[in-house]
Amino acid sequence: AAGLIHCSNAVQSNPSAAEDERLFELHNSRKLIFQYMEENVFMGQPDNIKDFMLKSSLLSRLDPGFCDLFMERTDSRQILESLCDHHLFTFPCGDDGHCFKYHHLLQDFLRDRLERRLGKRELRKLHRTIGSLMEQAYDVAGAMRHYLAGEQYEELARAMRNMLVSDFLDCPLAFLTGIIEHLPAELVANDARLLHIWAKLTSLRGDVKAAIGGLQTALERFRKEGDAMGTANCAKDLGLHYYLTGDVLRAREEMRKLPGGTHEDPFFPTEVAGYLILFSAILGKMEEADRYYALCKRSLTGIGKTEREISLTWLDLCYTNRLQNSGDFGKAHQLNVRNLDTFARMGMEVFFPLAHFQAALSSFYLLSPEQGRRYAEEGLSMAAKAGVYDHQYAWLLYAKALNGLESDEPESGMELADEALALFESHRNHWGQACVLELCCMIARKTGRLAEAESLARKGLSGIDGLELIVTQGALALRIAEILCDKRDFNEAQAVLNKHRKQIQVSKFHRFCRLLLHSRIYTGLGESEQALSALQGGLKLAQANNYDPWVLREASWSAPLLMQALGRGT
Repeated sequence: AAGLIHCSNAVQSNPSAAEDERLFELHNSRKLIFQYMEENVFMGQPDNIKDFMLKSSLLSRLDPGFCDLFMERTDSRQILESLCDHHLFTFPCGDDGHCFKYHHLLQDFLRDRLERRLGKRELRKLHRTIGSLMEQAYDVAGAMRHYLAGEQYEELARAMRNMLVSDFLDCPLAFLTGIIEHLPAELVANDARLLHIWAKLTSLRGDVKAAIGGLQTALERFRKEGDAMGTANCAKDLGLHYYLTGDVLRAREEMRKLPGGTHEDPFFPTEVAGYLILFSAILGKMEEADRYYALCKRSLTGIGKTEREISLTWLDLCYTNRLQNSGDFGKAHQLNVRNLDTFARMGMEVFFPLAHFQAALSSFYLLSPEQGRRYAEEGLSMAAKAGVYDHQYAWLLYAKALNGLESDEPESGMELADEALALFESHRNHWGQACVLELCCMIARKTGRLAEAESLARKGLSGIDGLELIVTQGALALRIAEILCDKRDFNEAQAVLNKHRKQIQVSKFHRFCRLLLHSRIYTGLGESEQALSALQGGLKLAQANNYDPWVLREASWSAPLLMQALGRGT
């Protein structure tokens, strides 16, 4: 038997043989293996064991309890243990050894024989029965696999329609995409719920424009059908997609319109609250973000431990953006690390890319670029594995390039930035484009191309004019002022800082940067007392918020002032 298995594996993995030779050899190897299974494993079994083996071969994982239920018997465990003890290509699986599995060669043989015995029609009925039982046991993913295998498209569509957020979290994105792509196109196009799911999966693959079109059509149908829950869910996702295009203000307003009260999906209000925290933080409305965060956390009573943990971690993931935007990088990073641990422990892969981006971003501002680069690379790998090429992938590219600024070759980040910019442009996301243009500005400045750097920063700032993206506006204004200082155009730099004072004030880190720039400007203008006063204000913020390493980066112009400040006990 070992020789046959080895022969089969070798034939299937031999890339150098001619295609027709491999097919011929594979056919003959399969025939030999099936003959061996027939004569040495299957034929010697009593009829009731044969029947058990044939029907159970449809299951990828042999849970004795489920086998009993499916085949209406009570001895499944004894049969599986006996097959295992007699080394008949049956093995225990799982940490506790409670379940079993067949070797894939035995399983292939049994499935082939079952199909020849029953025919395709009866086989499809068996898959439907298994799917129904799995659905009753809340194994939605398993049920859909069997509905698909049995070509039970109506049942498959019904199972997808009834999925809750928790069900989506349990299913790999690639699996869901494969499922909906197998459904007849006409069935999807004429069903509001399926069209809604299709749009969300299309968005994750990076086609935001098509996703928005699908969501708008689905929303119309939900409203015509009087489906309040469907309308609320679809409106929520449409609001999210306005955010994906960079229209955060409209996204926030759409989310605020959603009805409160009970919802069939207990995660719905928490999901909406998380988005409101995120959007409020991006718009610089930190107190509003704090209020949503506190209110939703207090409302998480009377739900199960797992549901509560998922909800809290989702809220924390959104809240890290508020901490990040206000300049609380240490707190943001602690929360990011905790979120990553929770998502990994609970197998919630859908959140991995965004959580890794947030960790990469906080690492950059904590001046840990190697760590930040690792987070970004892990997130990119996970996103690619899951088939996610949406805004999350673009933000991870941005984070990887950002953390590469301190490398010996900062220009290498420009290629990553260009790729991120192309994704944001395809989504028409002006906010994402502005952030990447700021990054490109930083790369250009670091390599001495000041005119190009200033042009990139001004382009980013003009691109988000009127969108109320206060934090990003403040960041870009600081970049422009910094470059003007490099060019010794101190009066113009002062004018830029004064013009954008309101936008800069939102973030403690931006206020700190503004004070350092004011100090640098006054130094350049020969106004030493004002320069020292501004530096002292910056040092106080640095001490209170652990920005000290950023102060040291300005030593080229600030060293004499630092000595004076220290001399005065600051």
